[in-house]
This record gives sequence, structure tokens and C-alpha cells, in this order.
Amino acid sequence: MPGIATLFQTLELTTERMQGDPQLSRFADVIKAHQGYAHLGALGSSLGDFLPADPLPGVQPPNYVRIWKNIFQVLADRNRRALRVHLGADVKAGLAKLGAALRGALA
Repeated sequence: MPGIATLFQTLELTTERMQGDPQLSRFADVIKAHQGYAHLGALGSSLGDFLPADPLPGVQPPNYVRIWKNIFQVLADRNRRALRVHLGADVKAGLAKLGAALRGALA
């Protein structure tokens, strides 16, 4: 999976190439006019990397936290990937660490 900087660079290079093509230049103009949405789209499933963990008990989470929790619930309900886990090069050790973390979270 490419890193976030790579995704943003790919977006920039693609937009530049589109700008040089008469059939695609209007799409490039829209992308440039809406950079925030373009970067959000470039992130795709990596967006979850930017979402904060649950707030402290008794603290009301901001609206966007509740919204994203609902979005992830919809993804899970439709059998879509809602979580990505990087196990590292040593898959067995990564699975053991993940298992321990899950057991601790569920205890």
C-alpha cells in the first residue's frame, strides 16, 4: 500500500497530465477547485489513519467522531473492510500482538 505522501503526489501528477489534455482539462480544473475533496478521494481507505481513538469516558465526542463511527458501522454491516491492520514482516508475531490487544480491549 503506498503511503499518504505518494497518494498525494500521484494526485498532483495526474492532475498536471489531465491539464495538458484538452478532453480532460475541465476535470483537472474541478480537481484544482476542490482540493480538499480531491485529497480525501486520494486517501481512500487510508482515511481511517487520521481518525482519533475514542475520547475519554464522560467526554462527549465531536460530531465528526460519531459520524465516522456510523460510516464504519455501515461498511461493516455490508461486509466491507472497515479496519486495516498492518501485521509487519513477522506475520505470526503480528497476529499474536493483535490477538493480545483484542483480548485486552474485550476484557
